[in-house]
Amino acid sequence: MRMFLKLGLLALMSGTLALAESAPKADRPDRWITTKATIALLTDDNVTGTRVNVETVDGRVTLRGKVETTADRSGAERITKTVEGVTQVRNMLRVMPDKNKQPTNIEDAAVSTSVTAALESDGSLKDSQIRVQSVSEGVVLLAGGASSLSALLRAIQVAVGVSGVRRVTSEVESPDTLTDRQAETERDSEAATADRSEG
Repeated sequence: MRMFLKLGLLALMSGTLALAESAPKADRPDRWITTKATIALLTDDNVTGTRVNVETVDGRVTLRGKVETTADRSGAERITKTVEGVTQVRNMLRVMPDKNKQPTNIEDAAVSTSVTAALESDGSLKDSQIRVQSVSEGVVLLAGGASSLSALLRAIQVAVGVSGVRRVTSEVESPDTLTDRQAETERDSEAATADRSEG
């Protein structure tokens, strides 16, 4: 009897340990994961180019688009895997160097002025205080405060789109949440999914 009890207890402990080891990363909404991964990719100095699209379904991320080198391709996957909530990464990125890309010789002061103007004219950033801290050889450093993760991503995308910008880095302080509207949409989507699976 004691032997069966010990074996049963051992099996229970092994099962619990196996469950703990196979537990997925923290559960995060798909839009949150997409936003965090996109921010990470746009601001990492090991991935050149900004033509990466991030799609997330149930924590599984698919990367699509074009990158300059095989190092960029593997780097994008590695960076994405570090984002909280990501359970799997499917790398569909194609390596296609941009042969038409011409180096720009725009002075840093002009780049700073252009990025500042672009940030100020974007209506979705009106509740944030994001500014250009510095520009060095086309690398823009953003600072200040964002009203949400979505606003931070938008500011980075705006800066990346300005002529003369090679890369964007960020020291912007931001809450770890999406905008209220996006969070509400995410909750509605999750509720609809749960209803379908129960029905």
